Amino acid sequence: QVLVVMAAWSSAVLFLLLCQSARPQQAHDSSKTCVRGSCDTAENSVLLLSTVLERAERLDPLDAVVLLLNQRGTHESEPDFWEALGDAYARARKYKLALFAHESALNLTLKSVSSSSPHTSQLVALRAAMAEDLIRDFRYDEAIALLQSLLSINLSPGPRNVLLRMEASALECKGEDVLALQRFEMTLPRGMDPASDPSTARAHLDLLQRITTTTESMPASVRDAMQRRAKEIATALVAKGPWERPHQLPRFYHRGLPSSEFLDPSQHPQCQNAIQLLSAWMAQLAAEYERLRDDLLLTAEDECIHRAGRGGWLRYEATANWVVRDRDGCSIDSPVACALLSAVRASGCPVVRGGYSALAPHTWLQAHHGLTNAQWKYHLGLVVPPGSCATLRVGQHTRAWQQGGVLFFDDSFEHEVFNNCTQTRVVFQLVVAHPALAHADQPAGH
Repeated sequence: QVLVVMAAWSSAVLFLLLCQSARPQQAHDSSKTCVRGSCDTAENSVLLLSTVLERAERLDPLDAVVLLLNQRGTHESEPDFWEALGDAYARARKYKLALFAHESALNLTLKSVSSSSPHTSQLVALRAAMAEDLIRDFRYDEAIALLQSLLSINLSPGPRNVLLRMEASALECKGEDVLALQRFEMTLPRGMDPASDPSTARAHLDLLQRITTTTESMPASVRDAMQRRAKEIATALVAKGPWERPHQLPRFYHRGLPSSEFLDPSQHPQCQNAIQLLSAWMAQLAAEYERLRDDLLLTAEDECIHRAGRGGWLRYEATANWVVRDRDGCSIDSPVACALLSAVRASGCPVVRGGYSALAPHTWLQAHHGLTNAQWKYHLGLVVPPGSCATLRVGQHTRAWQQGGVLFFDDSFEHEVFNNCTQTRVVFQLVVAHPALAHADQPAGH
């Protein structure tokens, strides 16, 4: 999971490493804004490209796309316009359109590049952005081929390491974990102290743990060495802090927040009504899920915790910034979910987000940590096959989803999901803020 997060910003990092000049900036005109999927700046007047780019970076993804498309007639011959449009489409999770826009920027840039210098920093950065689009669109072989062509260029260590980690991410998504580990370790300084770069150490730890738990044909001595190294990294991270437990290593960690893997709702009165509300709204939520599914509004989750070749994972996030939202920040396509979130919020429980999650038969979400320990999750079983074939392991504890039942847990602990059923498992996920958050230390993360 950490590799995927790293890949999400890797092309931006690569651009900063490679390029020596930044785009000209112009002061933001705050009198013209875009809100929740409909853009108030959709005027026909011509704006300077620098103004368009600066505004687009400040907007939600769909608003940025609208703004840029309204200026296409004026700026479509400029590579920076297409690059910004590709970035906006990528943020909106429209990866095929992002790839088209980034490739358009590349082709326009090629026209202005000398044939004797075919590998300028801008061209490398654009090709890296295209590789990221391909990874997110599940076209791993194409992404790997493109990255390998870039790695054949004589690059400085910084950009080269970014590309190697992108390739590691693509290989991991493809299920080739051993090759992913090899590429990733090529970027590590010899004898690196994990505490010196916790973000990299966490990515390394995830790969080591994944390989030792999923690779069957491995010599015992190799497995033992990897397990020792994983334990060393986890121990170093906890010793350095802010983390306090080796099995609770989210990206952002607040010290002082009490928790456990599975939680008892009766011990947390602030959100005690959440389970009652979820249960009361179950039939309406199930009907809305079916409509979203039938309208093809569910999207494939691009986190590479889903084991390649095993089932599938579809989601609909009612509060995501890549869906068209109302002025309250909730999707216009999921009014039931939005009404429930409002009801939970009105009951005094601080809502973070909510949405639907569907796992196809035989899907496995591999062990991973959530983003932060500052939130807790409720899962309401909307469609759960009978028996105990759909399970959630959090830490050392495993529980099965039940139709109409609610699981309440802290996903900052290591957890994994199995749907070993012959039918799809669907839950509504409600994410709430940790009730003791106001009294905790400031978050620390890398």
